[in-house]
Amino acid sequence: MVTATQWVTVATAIKLIGFYAILLLIASTVSATEFGLFSTALIAVNFAQMVAEGGLPEALIFRREFDRVEF
Repeated sequence: MVTATQWVTVATAIKLIGFYAILLLIASTVSATEFGLFSTALIAVNFAQMVAEGGLPEALIFRREFDRVEF
């Protein structure tokens, strides 16, 4: 049986590998100035995403079963 922690670990690894592959592709095709602008925008977007999520995925897999009151 696969646990929630294993699913999250695999999903995070796949996400990071894909992210770095795309980052390398972009870095090889644009100028240094464009890449710097892209990196700055990426930091802002990631920060906004982190604030928006606020730990929701972790809270959803905290318990295997939910009571009607907790849901």
